[in-house]
Parts: sequence; structure tokens; C-alpha cells
Amino acid sequence: ATPTKTKTKTRTRTVTSATPSPTPSAAVTSFSFNRSDSGSGKIVTACNFTTGTNLLYTVDSTPAVNDIAYTDSGLTNAFNGGGNYWKTDLGLSGNVYQIDTDGTILDINACFE
Repeated sequence: ATPTKTKTKTRTRTVTSATPSPTPSAAVTSFSFNRSDSGSGKIVTACNFTTGTNLLYTVDSTPAVNDIAYTDSGLTNAFNGGGNYWKTDLGLSGNVYQIDTDGTILDINACFE
């Protein structure tokens, strides 16, 4: 028997899926304020400091106990306050914030002239 040629059409179907694009992150709103160049374990001593040009950032314009203080406006680097009190330019005569090693605000006191 002599072989005969037969034409056969084969269809191949390729399914592709779209690569998901990353979801844009929401813009971070932060508030900055000046702090003293050094901290103190004592409120009275910290109140006598002057505020320098070092900035701290928080998520609120009026930081509260348990808020986190950051060193950057993107709120990604927590400020290591060492558990000391740091004078800020917030309040009438400045406030001192006791800030822990992880940036957590532990205590807030107003300074009086």
C-alpha cells in the first residue's frame, strides 16, 4: 500500500493573563516640629534646653502619649529617644516629650517660663 498525504489543521490556543500592576500606596501625611539637640532624664532640665533645627515627625499635629515620633516625613524611621525628655517648639513655652527607644511617646509636659 502506498502512503497518501493527508492535511490536518491543528489549532493551538494560548491563554495569557495580564500581570497585575502594583497598587499605589496612599500618600503619608506627617507633621513636623523642632526638638532639642539633646535629651534629659529630667523634665526641668529638658525645659531649659533650646529647640534646635532637628525635626521630629508624627501623624498628628498635636502628638499624644503612645504616638510614635519619627526622624523622616515618610514615617518609616522611628526616633530613638532613649527614654529621655526632649524639648519641642510645641506649646506656649515649649513642651517636653519623653520618647522611648522605639519612638513611642511615653509622657508629655508643658514648660513654663
